[in-house]
Amino acid sequence: MFKLHIFYIFIASFGPIFGQVQTCLPYDTNLCYIKEKFPVSELKIEKRIESEEGVSLSRTSLLADIDGDCIPELIIGGIENNQLNFINPFNGKTIKKINSDYFGESASPFAIADVDNDGKIEIVLSMYDGIFTSPSVKGKLVCLNLDGTTKWISDQKYGQNISFSKSGCPAFADFNQDGKTEVYIHNSIFNGQTGAMLCNGGLNGIGNQTGVDPTGIGSSSEGTLSVAAQLDDDPADLELAAGYSVYKVMISNPSSQLGNKMTPLNILIDSEYRDGLTSVADINKDGKLDVIVSSAQKNIGTLYVYSMIKGLPTLLTKKSFSNNISNIGPALIGDINGTGQLSIIIDRPDSLFSFNYDGTTMLNQQWTMKVDDKSGDSNLTLFDLDNDGRNEIIYRDESFLRILNSASNFSNELTKIKCPAPSRHEGPIVGDIDNSGNVKICVSCFNIDSTLMKLYIFAPPDTLPGWAPGRGIWNQYAYNPLFINDNLSVPQFPKNQATYMNGKYNNFMQQESLLDNNGMYKKSAASLTGKIKSVNYNSNNDVYTVTFDIYNRADASAKADSNLAVSFYNGNPATTGALIGIYHTLKKIYAGDSLLNLQYTFSASNLSDLFMVINTTRNKSGAFDPVDFIISECDYTDNIFRTLVLPKDESVNPCNYIDTHLCYIKEKFLPSKIILEKKIESKEDVYTIEQALLADMDNDCIPELIIPASDYESILIIDSKTGLTKWEINAPYLSNSSNSIAVADLDDDGLPEIFCKSRIGSQIPVNMQSKLFCYNLNGSLRWISDESFESEIQNQLGGSIALADFNQDGIPEIYISNKIFNAKTGIKLADGGLNGIGGGSDKNGYTLPPIAIAAQLDNDTTDLELAAGYTVYKVIIRNPDGMIGNNMIANNIKINNEFRDGYTTVSDIDADGKLEIIVGGIAIKNNILLYAYKMSNGIPQLLAQVSFLAGIQATCSPPSIGDIKGNGRPSVLFARTSILNSYSYNGTTTFKLDWSMNVTDLESPAISTMFDFNNDGIQEIVYRDDTFLRIFNGSVIPPMEITKYNCSSNTSLEYPIIGDLDHTGHAKICVPCGSNLDVTRGKLTIFGPPDSLTGWTPARGVWNQYNYHVLNINDDLTVPRIQKNNATFKNGKYNNFFVQESLLDSNGMLKKPAASLTCNIKCINFDPLTNEYIVVFDLYNRKDATIVADSNLAVSFYNGDPTSSGTLIGIYYTLKTILAGDSLLNLEYRFSTSNLKDLFMVVNTNRNGSGAFEDKDFTQVECDYTDNISRTLELPKLDSIQAKICKGASFHFFDTIIQDPGIYYRKQSNINGCDSLIYFLNLSTVDTIYTKQSIQACDDYQWNNKLLTQSGIYEFDTLNQFGCDSIISLNLIINRSNSLKIQDTACYSYYWNGQTYYNSGSYAFHTKNNSGCDSTITLDLFIYKIDTTDLIVESCNDYYWGRFYYNMSGYWKFDTLNRFGCDSMINLWLTIIKEIKITQLQTACDSLRWNGVTYTQSGIYTDTTQSVKGCDSITTLQLTISKSNQAITKQTSCDSYFWNGNTYTQSGIYKFTIRNVNGCDSIETLQLTIKKSTNSTTNRTTCDSLMWNNIVYKKSGTYQYTTLNASGCDSIAILNLIVNPSNQIRIQQTACNSYTWNGKTYTQSGLYNYQTINSTGCDSMVTLELNIIPSSLKDTSITICDSITFLNKTLNTNGNYTFTLQNTQGCDSVINLNLNVNSQHFKSNVSSCGSYQWNVNGTAYDSSGIYIAKYTNRSSCDSIYQLDLTIYKNYEIKEKAEVCNEYLWPVNKVLYTQSGDYIYQLKTNHGCDSIIKLNLLVNPEFKHTDTVSTTDAYTWPVNQKTYPSSGTYQEVYQTQNGCDSIHLLLLSINKDVSIYYPNIIHPGGLNSYFTIYVYGASATIKTLSIYDRWGERIWQKQNFPPNELQQGWDGKYKDQDVMPGVYVWHAELLLRDGSVIMEKGDVTVMR
Repeated sequence: MFKLHIFYIFIASFGPIFGQVQTCLPYDTNLCYIKEKFPVSELKIEKRIESEEGVSLSRTSLLADIDGDCIPELIIGGIENNQLNFINPFNGKTIKKINSDYFGESASPFAIADVDNDGKIEIVLSMYDGIFTSPSVKGKLVCLNLDGTTKWISDQKYGQNISFSKSGCPAFADFNQDGKTEVYIHNSIFNGQTGAMLCNGGLNGIGNQTGVDPTGIGSSSEGTLSVAAQLDDDPADLELAAGYSVYKVMISNPSSQLGNKMTPLNILIDSEYRDGLTSVADINKDGKLDVIVSSAQKNIGTLYVYSMIKGLPTLLTKKSFSNNISNIGPALIGDINGTGQLSIIIDRPDSLFSFNYDGTTMLNQQWTMKVDDKSGDSNLTLFDLDNDGRNEIIYRDESFLRILNSASNFSNELTKIKCPAPSRHEGPIVGDIDNSGNVKICVSCFNIDSTLMKLYIFAPPDTLPGWAPGRGIWNQYAYNPLFINDNLSVPQFPKNQATYMNGKYNNFMQQESLLDNNGMYKKSAASLTGKIKSVNYNSNNDVYTVTFDIYNRADASAKADSNLAVSFYNGNPATTGALIGIYHTLKKIYAGDSLLNLQYTFSASNLSDLFMVINTTRNKSGAFDPVDFIISECDYTDNIFRTLVLPKDESVNPCNYIDTHLCYIKEKFLPSKIILEKKIESKEDVYTIEQALLADMDNDCIPELIIPASDYESILIIDSKTGLTKWEINAPYLSNSSNSIAVADLDDDGLPEIFCKSRIGSQIPVNMQSKLFCYNLNGSLRWISDESFESEIQNQLGGSIALADFNQDGIPEIYISNKIFNAKTGIKLADGGLNGIGGGSDKNGYTLPPIAIAAQLDNDTTDLELAAGYTVYKVIIRNPDGMIGNNMIANNIKINNEFRDGYTTVSDIDADGKLEIIVGGIAIKNNILLYAYKMSNGIPQLLAQVSFLAGIQATCSPPSIGDIKGNGRPSVLFARTSILNSYSYNGTTTFKLDWSMNVTDLESPAISTMFDFNNDGIQEIVYRDDTFLRIFNGSVIPPMEITKYNCSSNTSLEYPIIGDLDHTGHAKICVPCGSNLDVTRGKLTIFGPPDSLTGWTPARGVWNQYNYHVLNINDDLTVPRIQKNNATFKNGKYNNFFVQESLLDSNGMLKKPAASLTCNIKCINFDPLTNEYIVVFDLYNRKDATIVADSNLAVSFYNGDPTSSGTLIGIYYTLKTILAGDSLLNLEYRFSTSNLKDLFMVVNTNRNGSGAFEDKDFTQVECDYTDNISRTLELPKLDSIQAKICKGASFHFFDTIIQDPGIYYRKQSNINGCDSLIYFLNLSTVDTIYTKQSIQACDDYQWNNKLLTQSGIYEFDTLNQFGCDSIISLNLIINRSNSLKIQDTACYSYYWNGQTYYNSGSYAFHTKNNSGCDSTITLDLFIYKIDTTDLIVESCNDYYWGRFYYNMSGYWKFDTLNRFGCDSMINLWLTIIKEIKITQLQTACDSLRWNGVTYTQSGIYTDTTQSVKGCDSITTLQLTISKSNQAITKQTSCDSYFWNGNTYTQSGIYKFTIRNVNGCDSIETLQLTIKKSTNSTTNRTTCDSLMWNNIVYKKSGTYQYTTLNASGCDSIAILNLIVNPSNQIRIQQTACNSYTWNGKTYTQSGLYNYQTINSTGCDSMVTLELNIIPSSLKDTSITICDSITFLNKTLNTNGNYTFTLQNTQGCDSVINLNLNVNSQHFKSNVSSCGSYQWNVNGTAYDSSGIYIAKYTNRSSCDSIYQLDLTIYKNYEIKEKAEVCNEYLWPVNKVLYTQSGDYIYQLKTNHGCDSIIKLNLLVNPEFKHTDTVSTTDAYTWPVNQKTYPSSGTYQEVYQTQNGCDSIHLLLLSINKDVSIYYPNIIHPGGLNSYFTIYVYGASATIKTLSIYDRWGERIWQKQNFPPNELQQGWDGKYKDQDVMPGVYVWHAELLLRDGSVIMEKGDVTVMR
């Protein structure tokens, strides 16, 4: 029985790169926040953090985030002169140091910025020109990277114009605003990227407090202070202010001073130039910055202010002090009184002064204050800590850190804390030092015993709210927030302090507050939104799966945490929707990021409308309040999402749209016969002249048919499978023209919108007439166009509506005739005016709606043009919100010197790759015109035309265009009344008539459409005339009718549509069909082939608008942003119009959906408990898949490669389907196997065998099977450890201590968390071991690290390998060895002592002497080798060598002796290449080309060439030439001709080739002319009689007429005639006023005739005998106060009343009464919270009731106001709690860990406030643990108790607030352990190694590290025994001897009981 124990090792990664700038911006104007009121904090102060190490005496710390963790670090010079320390603000520890000799004699002034915009921070230091500074950098600037490496050293000294040695403060600016940073100091400017000096101001102002002082006495704060700012009127650059000089800086050369210039503009103060420390601010509030200078030059104190006026410095005001002023600090500027007026605060010895500017030339002194500061150059800063509107003064003198506030004439010390310091010129900084959201103060002070200067952080006590929020940056001494960006880059265009944000930054040396003027601060918030992408239904499990996305917008200022709630509701949760369930996210969502394709599966009954709400778990209905949402958001209004379309079945890419981004397999389509059969008809009646559209409106993949209802009050959505109406869209103003609707998805939400136009009529409101309407699918109105679509041209109807994206901006436009509107808003964008509109009225005044088309018509591919009749408009849309800025440029063309408008389509008819405009022009005079033109260099150019006499009927159809001949060239089909013509373009200016046929179309001609139904390469013509739906073959002349079906209509420009109407994968036809009784109304009918046939060619399932071609709409009903060119896309496949897309390719292949599977083995783990492998793997169905991967998908696992010899391990079967783009992750399969070396996984197969995989091996169809195999070579390794320990001892198994014997295991994981190595430990225990040894040795014997050279008995007491006692006794006998040396030479080899030697060298022969010790003979041997030379020769014919000729290939040898007398051999390897001769026999017909020459005659020919070896190669050709022969025959025949076994039906030249007797071609040529017989069948229905071929027929029947045609062949005409009779009817009618009959209203008596068509289509004359009796009418008006009774009816309201009576003739007598009631009654019902003020009488009411106010109006009638008021109460509850550590508020279940006031806002049932307030005081608990290892008793400072033994000890105290303060002591005492180590080593000497010696206990040196004096680790070793000298450090670094000196070491010792002892010290290396 054994024990099995489990441990795990995890490998982690590390955080951001040190020095990498990370965006942790406090507030970004591009982000969103919520605002909260900042509480006013009490001004108390306490010390928070103390730096671990000492800091420089005289430097102000800087503040910046250098490691990208959003927590700033403090940067200050270290106590060592050559150090720069980076300090953690949380604990004061130094997290990084930069050590450099560049730092010189004391910490150099420095500044921090990202000088080269590479995202990494650099440090720029100004080096003293002192005696201790490195000579290479004296007086220069040095730029360091954060790793301490040097980026650059300035090429010149910055102080070259001055003689003293002190430095100044470097700072940053972009003077010339070129995006490249400059560094400036004094009056010198350097390139921030290279350090090259760019310009120098010479001997002028430098910003030095005491001026140019050779002695250096009284040097200023940080040396000098100059400032770059916008000081003149030129905003294109910055100036440099330095004392009395303002420099106009011009930088054009970034490499040197050449070409650059600094022009000094100097000012005299009291007749002398007074230099000084320089500040800038707008003192006089004129919007321009002023320069403020504090000067102590010549010990005379002066503070002066000047401005740049007209380019010259002009003194504004000043203040002089008494003499003997050695120092003045820099001017601090800010608003300390809260009045908006600036104060100037300066520090002098022992005093602070405050001044302001009152408009005079003398500064006004506000107050002075005595302070403890002897130097007079301490720094101070300002900040409004308590948010009271006044900046406090933060000041550190030599004793205290003080916080002061100010009034107009005095200052007041608010608080102070001890902070002693020498007060050189360091000062406090303010900022959000620890990213807590509140500022703190940082300044250096002496420690408690005043021995060391340290950096301290001060803040208010924890019991108080923090100070106001501020910025977390202070990057340079001369600081203003506008000088540096939040990411530490330097502003290219810095804002003006004086004016930016109303002067918020008009200050100097003051930190930025993040509060606004109202004390509100921005709080980070998420910005969530989302999208429901799809809802799928699994009928097997009866569950829905919703796929959705969640976004945290890029403007979010906070991440959305994991576990974000997403709730789903059945119905609208704002009304009555019920909660279905809640999804919780697993990942955080950062700003700008998203979680995509999330899935939530649920069951729901009666699911009708799915709503998704992000960030809530609310389980109730009603309007959402902010309290319903969990995390803070900027806006909650877009958290709710809805889908109207719910699935009926589960699928992936269910609609199988052919998407070029998805994958498919291809199958051959089998064509079907073309036979028409009626399949479905609509339940509702429709008008037969209406145009149906086709689109999938509800996302069920089955397209719906869309058509206006017969009453034109709604739009019907019809089920294409049943004919039933699915739903209606109420559209009460719908136009009754046949092209009034269109469909598209304009907002990419997966749901199409419906567009329609309204009609004109007296019953339509004027503001609704001729407008465009957009409806959502649920019937809600989305928009109404802002303007009418009607044309300015008289008598024109609107036109067909269509969609396009003219300017390719992703916002679709909707256009109608020559008007363009924004499709998303309905706003009119452009109007083409009085130009072509795509239609018009004919000569009879008959008008049909125009047709225009958007297309790519010119050479500019960045937009679309609009073609409308004779006009092509260049459309320019820049403004999506109106017509301003947009334009339509008309390019017009005249046809026969007149503008001919007409129906417009486009196609490339001349095969030039560009679209032409084809126009069908209605007759405006006597002719109908068909013409085509193109745009050539922006000008319309006529291509071809044809005209016709109009006759009585002047209308025509729009041209339809398609390939009806199968030759790839488009034909133009053009219908006129009763005639359908086909034209083609033949390159001339006149269209070629291919054929003309009569049709039964007596009304406005219908439009034909085309489609290749049987995949024969020819598009059939589909045409519905007055009687039949017909399909023609137009490739023959005359066209052949293939099939027809009865379908009546009074045609009017409508046409059949074709598509995959019912998602069966086959095309069908849809068109309205009337009945024999009423041809105007009927059913929408679907036609297809009989069910016994296979179905027609697959087609697209979309037809979205009247002027349809495939490329103007995407499959998902979105409008293409960039519309493809019909002429060229897919080799002109879409070069047509009114033609549906076939889904077959050019080879008749059909794409079919397929999965796209792949897999990945993630981990292979091993379970020691079951001895099983566990493979963790993922399966993916890629995004390009077009079907789901079914459940029960097989995944097979093989040991080894299954394509070669791998064997099947087992098969895993999935339990779920895998949607496209989805996956099954972290699946597990367990198996046992032996000798697992290489695991292969193959998805989608269960094959049990080896060999290459074939498609048939896979169970489910896929696009690609090649990536179904995944392999892993990384298998878990099993390692066994056999170990023994002493009884009672313990064993360290990794980080676990084990004492009991047994079997244990430990798993080690790789970086992916997979098993990498499994250690098995078999642990046993042993006792003490006694060992006796008897040894005989030669010369010496090494035993227990000692070298023994004498015989004797030795004893050693040690520990054995198990750590147990081991006593060894050694009986040693030492015997001696001997040796001998000899020399010899030989050729080739030498034999000695039984061995042959072939090489020179020293060889030893070892034997044993009599004592059994070594006896060694050494032979120094020289071997001379045999010389061998190999010659390899190739020669043509023979070769001369060694006095002989050789003419045969072979091997030849020559022997001799070399100079050593040894053999020398020469070998010849000879190859003789003979002449090559080749003979070829060749027979050819007519000619033969051989070796570049053509031969036409028989003969023998030779060709000599060189072989690759350079020898002759002769080829002989024996050639025989035979001849071919030809014959020509001419023949003429009727219909066909039989020749050489073939029947020919077309004229042409045909060739027949056979072989003659010589085997050559014998070609017969037939020049054949075929003349056609003609056969025609005419189907005519006529009334009464018909004349045909000069014969009158009055009876129905079939008649035939035979004659010869012009070719001399038969011409047979057959007439199928139906003769129907006409009839007459007479009716009588009496009416009042008027009578409406047959659509016309009659107001006069008389006889009226109406001619119509009877049921047989013949004339039916109806005569009306009408008698009209008039009515009477009277108008009257009455004015009253209250009511009146008029004709027995009481009236009391204003209005027009009509009373209708009967006159004596029984007709109406109408009285119209206009009644004015002047009394007024107003009633209002109001509900309010708390109280309500009634604006009628100004009275406030706080209780419910009915209130009445009565007045008399100007008509002297009552005006009564009644208020029905309900008042609901507001509630406020206050709670108070004081707790330890944390508090769970039962009200909102929130755990609070910080004190504060918390508010929980609720709403009552009536929506009134119900507020619960919590005043919480959280007192902290403290817990501290001391871990101590020692060798003696230990006195614990906590309780001053002494503990003599190891153990865990605890002391518990109570804080003053009653909370626990727990102290733990973990004590380990090892009394018997002695540890020794040397303090000097001498590598190569006696003490040549450094190691640790431990006595008294068994120990391991866990780690020993050696460091040089710079802190760099130069050597480290781990886990080795102590006491072994050579295991230690050998005094080397990287195999090189280190320099003599002192080195630091750290050691970690692990004792046998598991305790750890830490030791450290130093060791001196001597040489």
